[in-house]
Amino acid sequence: MKGLHIVATGRYAPEKIVTNDDLSRIVDTSDEWIYTRTGMKKRHFCSGEEGNVFMASEAAKQALLQDGFNLVVVGEFSRGKSTFINAMLGKRVLPAKSNPTTTIINRITYGQTPEYILHKRDGSSPESIDEKAFKAITAAECLGDSEEDLAEYQEACNRAASI
Repeated sequence: MKGLHIVATGRYAPEKIVTNDDLSRIVDTSDEWIYTRTGMKKRHFCSGEEGNVFMASEAAKQALLQDGFNLVVVGEFSRGKSTFINAMLGKRVLPAKSNPTTTIINRITYGQTPEYILHKRDGSSPESIDEKAFKAITAAECLGDSEEDLAEYQEACNRAASI
């Protein structure tokens, strides 16, 4: 099937349930009157902590935990893509600053234990790296005009280009 299609859904309903009988104790109504006009016997009410954002995030978590769910985040430099992904993960995994920092495409999948696997352009076998090494992969930045600064910048660019 071409085009857009739904691959996963999630839902959330607040725990607090209010029945028609509960409502009839507050206002002049009855279960029969409400049911014949709405078809409803009960409804879920939000507590103070269960606002729209909370309910949407709980539903999104359910959808994200299902197999086959893909989320692609694209955009211009320094527009919050890494910050958004970090928020979705609940952990700062990708670097996030006002200057461009992410230099590689990151594919994040669900697993029982966190791991970082580096795939290089040369087709060599994927390499497992630790979190510190992963976080060190950032956009190259030239910090000065000396030959040493330029050589470090070129080395960082070459390293990023191989990934």
